[in-house]
Amino acid sequence: MKITRRYKMSNHSLKIGQPAKIPSETKSYKKAHTVASRPLNILKLIVHCPTFCYYTKVRTGKGFLQELKALSPYRLQYHRYGDAPKKSDASEKEIKVATQVKEDVMPVRYQQSVKTKKHIIIDDKKNSLR
Repeated sequence: MKITRRYKMSNHSLKIGQPAKIPSETKSYKKAHTVASRPLNILKLIVHCPTFCYYTKVRTGKGFLQELKALSPYRLQYHRYGDAPKKSDASEKEIKVATQVKEDVMPVRYQQSVKTKKHIIIDDKKNSLR
């Protein structure tokens, strides 16, 4: 595994008094890699941005949800920092009984717009407005 730095260091910062910063950082990365066969950072998906202006850019997404479900499904029931389920939430029995509504809940009814007739402006009307 290639070990890379989190950020680039310039020669100027090494002269100031942090010459051991880069070696100590690489040493800690090597130690973390040897201690456990786990990812060093959070697993995140690489995603293309959705807008036209930024679609060539690549950023990190929310995470590998499918892989996490395969590893441990019981951990994905609630958010990491979330609370326990509330009393008002549906129980498992209610969720199983629930069915999908297949008809329009609030149908959209289009109304015809009222068309006004064009009126011709006469010289008398023009002068009366002034």
